Amino acid sequence: MRTVRLLTRLGQNKAGATVEFTDTEADWLITAGKAEALDQQTSTRQQEKQEEVEEPDPETTTLADLQAKAKEYGLPTSGTKAQLADRIQQHLERQQQTGDDD
Repeated sequence: MRTVRLLTRLGQNKAGATVEFTDTEADWLITAGKAEALDQQTSTRQQEKQEEVEEPDPETTTLADLQAKAKEYGLPTSGTKAQLADRIQQHLERQQQTGDDD
């Protein structure tokens, strides 16, 4: 479990609230810019994850999550889960090759 401070409202929790989430949930919230880590371990782990390029798995990721990630990267949000996952993966690979932060 990780403790994070919410940067935006999440469900019934207001922005600024301190909430405990599982490691995976906390990592996603931090990556999505919806929360900030309150401990160094989460921050270090998050930095390590951001350095890795992980292909979105259409089997385990929801369409809504893939659409949100595509929107975050400024990519088209239409298509099937597989198409969105491919589009995001191609974007991440281009990013890694060019060293861009977007």
